[in-house]
Amino acid sequence: MASSITLRAILRSRSSVVIPSKSLFLARESIARSCFRRYAATNSSAAVRTEEKLPVRFDAVPNLNNYILQSINRNLKFKEMTEVQQRILPFLVADKTKGTSALVQAKTGTGKTVAFMIPVIQAVHDILLEHDELGRRIHKPLALVISPTRELAYQIKDEAKKLCSVMPPSERPIIKAIVGGVSRRMEEQKVFSQGGVDILVATPGRLLDYLHEDPRRFKNLQIKVYDEADRLLDQGFSREISEIRTRIERVTNIKQMLMFSATVGDGVVDIAEQELGKNYKFIRTTSEDDIPTHLSVPQSVIFVDKLSDHFEPLVSMLRKHLTEASTGQAFKAVVFLRTGKEVDHYHFLLHQLLRDYDIPVIPMSARLSQSARSKNLEKFKSSPTSILVASDVVARGVDVKNVTHVFQVGRAMGTDQYIHRVGRTGRAGKSGQGILILSKKENHFYESLKRMQITFSDEYQYISDPALATEICQVAKKELEWWQKQRREDELHKLEEKYAAHMRGHKIVRAPSGIFSKDIDVVRTVISQFGFYRSVIPKRELSSRDILRDIMAGIGYLGSDPDVKPAIDRQTSMVLKNKLSLTDKDVREFFVEDGTSRKEKWTPK
Repeated sequence: MASSITLRAILRSRSSVVIPSKSLFLARESIARSCFRRYAATNSSAAVRTEEKLPVRFDAVPNLNNYILQSINRNLKFKEMTEVQQRILPFLVADKTKGTSALVQAKTGTGKTVAFMIPVIQAVHDILLEHDELGRRIHKPLALVISPTRELAYQIKDEAKKLCSVMPPSERPIIKAIVGGVSRRMEEQKVFSQGGVDILVATPGRLLDYLHEDPRRFKNLQIKVYDEADRLLDQGFSREISEIRTRIERVTNIKQMLMFSATVGDGVVDIAEQELGKNYKFIRTTSEDDIPTHLSVPQSVIFVDKLSDHFEPLVSMLRKHLTEASTGQAFKAVVFLRTGKEVDHYHFLLHQLLRDYDIPVIPMSARLSQSARSKNLEKFKSSPTSILVASDVVARGVDVKNVTHVFQVGRAMGTDQYIHRVGRTGRAGKSGQGILILSKKENHFYESLKRMQITFSDEYQYISDPALATEICQVAKKELEWWQKQRREDELHKLEEKYAAHMRGHKIVRAPSGIFSKDIDVVRTVISQFGFYRSVIPKRELSSRDILRDIMAGIGYLGSDPDVKPAIDRQTSMVLKNKLSLTDKDVREFFVEDGTSRKEKWTPK
């Protein structure tokens, strides 16, 4: 507990620091040949900082493996380090501090993956050379990197492979990833059997699957790294982190722990206490002079009347920027939506409404298979002008170069999530722009952002364009009717194929799914929107009925007749009542159950 109290005191001091967590002012002996900011012991309540020159180039870092240096020169095409790498690498690879456990505070998009993977690769390489019996022949990992998302896990794996590509095959660590959303059987064979694995990158859920099944796979583990520790907590992985630690401790003793986090709040400090022990080092690579990315990116807010009015200004803004892009201006945008079901539906509509511009409009959400997510992300990265319609699976950690605009449709789950979304642009010194579309009923969220000193350079009320509104409704209705007809035909065709295969005694081989979701459905989209706002807007501010009334006023934008109540089945009705706390009266006001007359007209007030 003492060290956590000390660390909280350090954080309040707002200084760039490398110190032991046991004592705030304990002076460290100088690190051999390393260039680092140091703090001298003082008798006052404030530490005195001295500055030493930081190495600028990778080849100036003492003890850096020559193979890694050659790999950097060949594959990464840069020789100078970012500030994060300058401050971290000399410490983590120095002789006297090699193997030290550390909590590192570093902003996303600053090159921290390279900063922590170089020491990990170098340590594993040394272990393989010194202890051949721990090598890949028994297919067990020596280092583990835990990532909150699949996309980030694959990104770390690919970056790590580049850092050791020049090493001789007999010495090169084998780096693989395990993530959810892919076949366990095929993944297990590929990762643990075919050549084994030395450095394993994993998402928490899939890692626990393997730990439950056979924890002895991890008996040789010596190094563990948590990347984006604050996001692991944001996504509710604290229980998984605790269970991972317990199960690994039963089979091995970890010799080095590294935890990287963009922010270091109480939750991260508590986990650091549990994971790293009492003698870890806290390394802050940010200073009070740093300007957060979300403050350096120009941001605008567009206000609309209802919770259902966000889509029209989004289409208008996208068309405006795409027209400018046709004259040579750069445009590569991420459109963040509130739910995965919204991503399915709005991507489907944007694909039609923006088809004249002939650019990729790409979906990305947890509802897609992992192979589809990986394929779509690569397509977005490689397209100079494109739009990624996404949920929060790409809100943090995933690095896509040259994103010029981030659109946020409606409020985010929280202010932190808003900030991380904006951080997808303005990366690595590039310019960017953030655009937020809010209804008047989301004003509390807007005020919360302003209290965080976020300045919006442009704030205005969107005035609806009747011609555009009519076009959106007509296109949505036409495309939804086409989709429903196509889906019925596809289902009938699949039944005929299945029957024919059954008669022949064969199995059906499933074809890969197309670019669109299999269930474009107005009611499902409305319920997902309602469920989101029901969870983030307190009842005292807005009742469930008010939220749903606001959303239902915009079903024309989704392709339904706004004058006719949508039909729902009994199961959906029970979900609305039991899980989303609507009354029978509320459900009857907005929907009609199957089996009853649909002729009853309804006009949103």
